[in-house]
Amino acid sequence: RQVVGLLHGGAHVVLAESLGSMSSAIHAGPNRIAVGIEINATHSRSVTEGWVEATCEALVLGRTLATHQITIRDEQGNRLSTVRMTNYIKDKKA
Repeated sequence: RQVVGLLHGGAHVVLAESLGSMSSAIHAGPNRIAVGIEINATHSRSVTEGWVEATCEALVLGRTLATHQITIRDEQGNRLSTVRMTNYIKDKKA
């Protein structure tokens, strides 16, 4: 929580980045890695209590780029934040 009692927007971004990174890593496969190159967030509403739920949608799953949109909602289904992130997919170094 922030000093004023709101769930910190940075917590939304950390949650979103975790989901987008996991999806990108799965897409990359065992011999490749996903490296974050861009993330942005729009915070639409605030919340002071209760649970939040995040859903991750793949927008682009290419050979070298994976882009995801992660939506975070409160218990009533209200959109709190929309986060978009892009990962670069590259080969693991030997």
